[in-house]
Amino acid sequence: MKYIVLNYSKYLFVILVAMILFQGCDKEYDGVIQPQTTGYTITDLTGTSTFTRTETDSVLTLFIKVSNPAVINGISVDMRDPDDKRVTGFPVPLLDNGKSDNGDLTAGDGVYSNNIIMSRNYLNGTYYLEYSIAVRGAGSKPAASQTIIFNNGQNNIAPVLSNLTAPDTLTVSDTTLIFMTIEASDSNGLNDIERVYFKSFRPDGTTSGATFSLVDNGRDGDATANDGIYSVIISVNPSNQKGTYTFEFEAIDRGKKKSNIVTHRITLL
Repeated sequence: MKYIVLNYSKYLFVILVAMILFQGCDKEYDGVIQPQTTGYTITDLTGTSTFTRTETDSVLTLFIKVSNPAVINGISVDMRDPDDKRVTGFPVPLLDNGKSDNGDLTAGDGVYSNNIIMSRNYLNGTYYLEYSIAVRGAGSKPAASQTIIFNNGQNNIAPVLSNLTAPDTLTVSDTTLIFMTIEASDSNGLNDIERVYFKSFRPDGTTSGATFSLVDNGRDGDATANDGIYSVIISVNPSNQKGTYTFEFEAIDRGKKKSNIVTHRITLL
């Protein structure tokens, strides 16, 4: 079980190494063209770093331009959303066939293109593109990468926190686990919630200023994944300072709008 240990003798909280693990790792993309030694050169990539969807413009055209297309056997792009999930379910082939259906203007000019319909239900945030090129007789390998910041065009509404469950008073004679949950909702969908977190204040009103995440992953004390109920487990022991601790819960969405603050006090006896 993963939980936060309350230790106010030095800092407000000490997080176990196990707690760090469930924060996840962000996939990194360098946004550059990889060195090529297989008979071609990449001279251009999709010419935008941002894309805002509208009702009249939902098509994002991705392309890559290479010299010496005669050696190219195929090009694809893997597009992933801010949660590192594939947008289309599979890598998208880029074509140099001169067909407007896939966004290509001229056949055989070394510009490989395709269109992706960006739904209003797609997450706002940074999308990661990794291009792979297959060369005749040499196989396929990653060739370039970049990021595009997507705005789905919907009015961004701040998340709302409610229905906190937590104890009010605890008699601490041994190590004790405190289980707390809070419900988060968002008119733009639960996927628009980027993070639910809290910070805490000692009985004397001081705080480290650090924030700590709650989870909605069906693990680490959370009952059901992706149901909008976020959970956290805190460990306290007799060495913790006695008195009333104040917890402030808040959420932030992918458009960086913050929720209402829910305040709760727990008295340790």
